[in-house]
Amino acid sequence: MARTRGVFAGAVTVTVLVPAHNEEASIFATLSSLLAQSHRPERVVVVADNCTDGTVDIARSLGVEIFESRRNTFKKAGALNQILKVLLPGQGDNDLIMVLDADTRLDDGFLEAAVSRFTSDRALIAVGGLFYGEEGSGLLGQFQRNEYIRYSRDSRRRRCQRGCL
Repeated sequence: MARTRGVFAGAVTVTVLVPAHNEEASIFATLSSLLAQSHRPERVVVVADNCTDGTVDIARSLGVEIFESRRNTFKKAGALNQILKVLLPGQGDNDLIMVLDADTRLDDGFLEAAVSRFTSDRALIAVGGLFYGEEGSGLLGQFQRNEYIRYSRDSRRRRCQRGCL
């Protein structure tokens, strides 16, 4: 991979997969955050896994693609494997796939920053982000927020070991 560092091989494209099982309460906010990105993804595909609520209708109303899993008994991983079997053969060197949970919202510039990193460093194979939990959900929600804060602290420590500003 060192031989490709800094080599521009064309524009980077982003396909976002949003696995969803009965996510009508959150899918609108998730898709809205994707569609409002400063660098919009080329494709957004809601991977509807055995949905029995309004998830698919909400996604369709926002104009994104829908892929409905078939006879899936392996939950999120099984649904993602079904769509990846279709998508991966057509992916090129600069085509990125992002998986975003259906109850997640991105900061406005996340995709722009990710595409910039992938464009400038061809050896890069993945990027991630920091998570922040919403208030509420009782003790379980607080435990989740604590875990996100711990992860954020650990990530900053690792980054600073390599030189931090």
